Amino acid sequence: MSTQLTLPDIGIDFGFTHQENSSVVVTEFGDGYNQRAVDGINNNRYVYNVSWSNIDTARMRILRDFLRGTNCVTAFKWTPPDLEEELVFVLERNTLNIVAKAFGIWDVSATLSQVFDN
Repeated sequence: MSTQLTLPDIGIDFGFTHQENSSVVVTEFGDGYNQRAVDGINNNRYVYNVSWSNIDTARMRILRDFLRGTNCVTAFKWTPPDLEEELVFVLERNTLNIVAKAFGIWDVSATLSQVFDN
């Protein structure tokens, strides 16, 4: 099944974090020696902590409704600014944060994790 949704094009703040999680199997032997091997064909997964600061109510609602609508299950396409390649992500559960800074001014933050199942 292909992913049809795309994260709304509302520019994220620079200062985002990009973490690469590698899946590796380590076998340790009794003499202190260990052996490592990649775990699976998609063993490097990107995780981004992103934020949108000082956005208006309309943009906040677009982001909120889109990210809530995925239910942390439905994958969506997004092009991270440091990779210039469209990848597939999900919203990590319990990571969507919305802060009212002033009347009609909002900060939104979330954690997006790359998935390979689509």
